[in-house]
Amino acid sequence: MVTRQSRGKAIDEAQCRGTGANVCSGPKEIWVIFQLVACRQATYRRMGLMQDEVGVQQSDSETELVDRLRAVISRGNRHLRMTYADDSLSPSQLEVLAMLVRRGPMRLSELAAEEGLNPTMLSRIVAKLENADLALRMPDEVDGRVVHVAATEKGRSLYQVRRRQRTNALKSALEQMSSSDHHTLADAMPVLESLIESLKQPRR
Repeated sequence: MVTRQSRGKAIDEAQCRGTGANVCSGPKEIWVIFQLVACRQATYRRMGLMQDEVGVQQSDSETELVDRLRAVISRGNRHLRMTYADDSLSPSQLEVLAMLVRRGPMRLSELAAEEGLNPTMLSRIVAKLENADLALRMPDEVDGRVVHVAATEKGRSLYQVRRRQRTNALKSALEQMSSSDHHTLADAMPVLESLIESLKQPRR
C-alpha cells in the first residue's frame, strides 16, 4: 500500500534527480525535510550558475557592440575627411568652422560648450581660422566685453564645398546598397541620433 508519506518521498526524490543533491532514504520525516532542503539548494545553485552565464554573455555582447560601433564611427569619419583634399586645416578646425556656418555668430563660451573644447584650445583654433580668413571675431552690439565669432564668406564657401564632397561620397556609397539595407539604415537613424546626443552629456 502506497501511503501519502511514501508518495511524497518518491516525488521529492524524483524532483531532486539531476540537481546534484545527495538524496538520503529513510523512514523518518527528518530525511524528507533534508531531501527538500538539499533539492532546493541544488536548484538555486543551478539557477545562479545559469544567471551568471547569461550575465557574462550579455556583457560580452555589449562589449562587442561598443567596439564595433566605435570602429565604424572612427572609420566613417576618416573616410569622409579623405573626401576633402585640402589638409591645411585640422579636423577640429573644420568642425568649428562648420558649427559657425550652421549656427551663425556665436559666443566663444557657447562654441566651446558645443564642440567640447577648453577655452585655450578653442582660442587657438579660432586664431587659425582668422589667419586663413575663414572666421572673424566681433564685439557684441550690446555688451562690448562679449566677443562673438562668425564665419566669413570664404569660410562659408569652403564649408559648402566640403559639405558637397561629403554628401556625394555618402550618396555614392548608398547607391551600392540594397533597398532592404536602405530601410534598415533609415530605421536605425533615430537610435543613432539619440546616441550622438547622449555623447554630448558630461561624463562622470
